Amino acid sequence: MDILKGLDLINPTKDMVTFVGGGGKTTTMFLMASKLKELNKKILVTTTTAIYYPRNNQYDEIIIDSDYDIEKFKGIKAGKVYVLGRSINKDNKLMGIEPDVIDRIFNAEAFDVILVEADGAKGKPIKAPAAHEPVIPQNTTKNVGIIGLDCINKRINNSIVHRPQQLCSVTGSIMNDIITPKKVEMLILHNNGIMKNLPENSTGYVLLNKAEGERYLQGMEVVKLLKDKKPPIKKIIICSIKDESPVKYWRDFND
Repeated sequence: MDILKGLDLINPTKDMVTFVGGGGKTTTMFLMASKLKELNKKILVTTTTAIYYPRNNQYDEIIIDSDYDIEKFKGIKAGKVYVLGRSINKDNKLMGIEPDVIDRIFNAEAFDVILVEADGAKGKPIKAPAAHEPVIPQNTTKNVGIIGLDCINKRINNSIVHRPQQLCSVTGSIMNDIITPKKVEMLILHNNGIMKNLPENSTGYVLLNKAEGERYLQGMEVVKLLKDKKPPIKKIIICSIKDESPVKYWRDFND
């Protein structure tokens, strides 16, 4: 299944999709941008944190600006991917935009879809947010939390987990405990877990990524644990984002 279908973005006309959680957010975001470009949509990619400067084949135009004059977005063309950042730092990272500015751009209706990376994970497959995270624009319509299934059966430590102490807090764990499907379920359910700061009118989704081989079965264990719960998400998706057909399974908790 296509990732756009999995995230209920078959024909989006006014959506803001925000990405939080573990590593894979930038890859997922630009994959979606390319799919939306094929649909001839007007797409903006940006961040409230920082992302590495995108490759040339990932965008059509990049805008580095701290002025944010909304008028400059009025001439946006369909079938193009625009990337917006405040500046570029010494590590070649695109520095983020304030969430209220992204909300204003959304309200101007210049773009069909705005894709926002709103969380950092330093490439680790799993994280729990700190007090100041994630930085989500209030007009977000879909909030996508990403967890890499390669964290399962690994220990809670700095090499696997971004902010391991926070993960211990939300899962009742101690450092060096094994990450189990149950702990992933707890991260999804906890108020300070992967859906922390979910805006009132936003719909939550979780992507269990890197579902190759036995990891798919581990993802299904997480789904089974959530079956009779009321998670703060509409849908959980087991996927391998880099595959040609990335979505392997999904469950809609609203059905």
